[in-house]
Amino acid sequence: MMVDEKRAAATAVYQGTTYYLCALMCKRAFDAASREIDHQKDALLDEVSRRMEQTVEQTPLFTIRWSLA
Repeated sequence: MMVDEKRAAATAVYQGTTYYLCALMCKRAFDAASREIDHQKDALLDEVSRRMEQTVEQTPLFTIRWSLA
């Protein structure tokens, strides 16, 4: 839905971009959705960070021995 900036009932700023909204109810929904997105993003970044810190045990599967004659 396109909303004229001059006729917008509300505005919201998310990640540096201003959004023009048709009603206060839409602003509440927008704010709730942006908080949920930020929460999910933070949880995902925490999980990725946790996985990057884990240590993995390494065991050689086989050894190749060769010589030049």
